[in-house]
Amino acid sequence: MEWADTLVIGTNFFSDSRGNVLNIEFEEKLLADRKFVGGRQILDFYVIDDAAYICTLYYGDRYFRLRVFDIHWKEVQYPVVGN
Repeated sequence: MEWADTLVIGTNFFSDSRGNVLNIEFEEKLLADRKFVGGRQILDFYVIDDAAYICTLYYGDRYFRLRVFDIHWKEVQYPVVGN
């Protein structure tokens, strides 16, 4: 199904393997093109200056799992980030 038909506009939740949860606001105008902008927020959350790949797995209308890799496809070490 098209993202524009299934995603809920507004805050959506991303979590990593350490249990950190990020909330990213989706922009309605981008959903019709099956896009969301959140890469900079994700990198800022982890205080990472550069990444090659940010992979997400969609689990429903509001929930994603998140993985971040460097240019050599080595997964980053996720710090435990406070509330």
